[in-house]
Amino acid sequence: MACGIHIGDTGTILECTIVDCQEPPQLIDVSSATVLKEISLRRPDRTTMVKVAIFKTDGTDGIIQYESLETDFDVKGTWSIQARVQLSDGTWFSEKDTFTVDDNL
Repeated sequence: MACGIHIGDTGTILECTIVDCQEPPQLIDVSSATVLKEISLRRPDRTTMVKVAIFKTDGTDGIIQYESLETDFDVKGTWSIQARVQLSDGTWFSEKDTFTVDDNL
């Protein structure tokens, strides 16, 4: 049985990777992003919440993450996720992705 995200789940780690989509794609070192690191989550009803993110490691791998609270996943359905970081040379976004939040018995 596969594990998934459910309404009310706490401690779910959501990760986003910031990539420069040149050929070949290259990870962006986001370790200098000290002012703005955030992950936006869009619910199925199209309302959006923005969460403060942290580095997964030290930021050189381009990955930021957020750990969910009990109140975050409150609607079942298909959610969207995208990260944003502010660096000295500009603002960078991750690719948009989707995931499913299921209800409980």
